[in-house]
Amino acid sequence: MAVESPEGDLQDSNVMSSVIGRMFAFVIYQKPTKGNFLEQTIMLDECERIGLKIIARMKHDSTVQGHFLQDKFETSTVNFIKVGPIFNELLYGYRFSGFIKGNESLKVDAADWDDIDLIC
Repeated sequence: MAVESPEGDLQDSNVMSSVIGRMFAFVIYQKPTKGNFLEQTIMLDECERIGLKIIARMKHDSTVQGHFLQDKFETSTVNFIKVGPIFNELLYGYRFSGFIKGNESLKVDAADWDDIDLIC
């Protein structure tokens, strides 16, 4: 498994509230024997099943009171694509990506700036 650093946006924000969206991505890899297409197919199926188990857990955690994913994980934004062969190792797998969105404070701290006196 490889986990990518998230990308972000503030497209659902407005003057009154800040909503930060983060696109997450991870890849589940397997290394089939070169030229063994049956093994490659079996391992790709395993990669998909493992990735979907992770997504299912994230979906569950988004319903758990107090969990950092509570009401933030958007299952409908998840997609996955087959990848491979990757690198010299000829890895195959699936890359899963989706969004986690939530309200986050974007208050200005006067200590960070020379030209303002208040915390807004």
